[in-house]
Amino acid sequence: MEWFKGKAAQLIALASIVGTLAGFGYTGATYVNRLENLEAKVSRIQGTEEAQEAIEERFAGIEVSVGAINKTIDDSLLIWIREMQNDTSDLKVAVARLEQDIPDSSTIEKSITDIKVDVSKLDSTIESLEKQVDKLENKSDNPLAQ
Repeated sequence: MEWFKGKAAQLIALASIVGTLAGFGYTGATYVNRLENLEAKVSRIQGTEEAQEAIEERFAGIEVSVGAINKTIDDSLLIWIREMQNDTSDLKVAVARLEQDIPDSSTIEKSITDIKVDVSKLDSTIESLEKQVDKLENKSDNPLAQ
């Protein structure tokens, strides 16, 4: 410790102590900075985990909504299909009634033949009446003309 008695030695010792403390301070500050950065990363990770949970909750909500929408669509389609089946059945009944009301070709041909016979009878009746009118025009044959 004899060497410590001189002023130069004291200055060297003081400079060494200050340098050592400064080194510890710098290293400490570096460690503090690194810890703060690490804490920031941890808080970002925690925020990311919270955001992930929020996203998962939203997806769960979307899945429920999609399920409800699919159920509504399925129910609506079933109702629509049943209505279409009923409409189809009604159309089949209407077509069957129309088919019953429409006569077949043999019935139509018979009706046409009957109409031709009726027309020919009318023709003969008209000819007969025309002959009678001709007779009435002849005054000598007219009993009222005398």
